[in-house]
Amino acid sequence: MDTRFAKIRTEETNSANFFGDLVRASLDTDILIYNAGTIRADIYYEKGFLTLKDILTMHPYMTPLTKLELTGESVIQALENGFSRYPALEGRFPMV
Repeated sequence: MDTRFAKIRTEETNSANFFGDLVRASLDTDILIYNAGTIRADIYYEKGFLTLKDILTMHPYMTPLTKLELTGESVIQALENGFSRYPALEGRFPMV
């Protein structure tokens, strides 16, 4: 599982997809957008078991989740904002 900043802050990764799918399913939403700065580990995890310690290293903050109803235009604006400084390695990079 790839949580290296150079990857999660510039491209789609398996870690972003994994956590995104978990949160999207738990909130029962059509889409999920969260920022790359949420994942903090900066580690490449080899194949094997993930421990609670691994997950807490990846997500050390108890960030509250918010479910919103948005227009398509608002979703596009949020994505454009998230990608506006690409390829800078900023936490604003959206994981969808």
